[in-house]
Amino acid sequence: FLDPELIDPGMGMPGADEKELLAMQDTTSWAFDPFDPGQKGSSYHEATEVQMGLGEYKNPQEIYNSPLIHTTVLTNLSAGETYRYRVSGDGRDFSFTMPPAAGIAFPYTIGLTADLGQTLVSDANVATLRQRMGEAQPFAGFVLLSGDLAYADGYFSRWDSFGRMIEKLAAEVPLMTTGGNHEIGTAEAWLSYNSRYVMP
Repeated sequence: FLDPELIDPGMGMPGADEKELLAMQDTTSWAFDPFDPGQKGSSYHEATEVQMGLGEYKNPQEIYNSPLIHTTVLTNLSAGETYRYRVSGDGRDFSFTMPPAAGIAFPYTIGLTADLGQTLVSDANVATLRQRMGEAQPFAGFVLLSGDLAYADGYFSRWDSFGRMIEKLAAEVPLMTTGGNHEIGTAEAWLSYNSRYVMP
């Protein structure tokens, strides 16, 4: 699904440019009839103007599958404990600290943001949240992203770029999310959000 916001967003940098989208929609280099190479196949499309909306199901360049998405459920974690971990295939070490037991911590710091998106300002906000949560005394609790996370708007690879942007925070601080209109609209239908941000 292509939304005009990709090339002309209300704020921030474009997620794609018109030339890139035209190249994706143009099938003239490969869409020929396999039984009669001189004839155009049913997927043949000479793109001269970007077509917004649903992509052509016969154009594999418009079908997107994210890389593997792994979900792990951790059980029997203790309040206030710090846990260290490493993701298979990634040499980096990560850690996070669970919130303290009820009634122990005061003050209790909670980070909150909404409509994060993927701009330089978004990245700066993530860095600020990470810094503030790291400095929180005596305890940092969690961060709540309250809706409109990636602004992917049907351009599903933007969920992956959002995950890379938010990783530096989410790898260290418990992260809770809620969905917003951008998680349900423009062909999203909660699918990308629900597969990446499983919430209790």
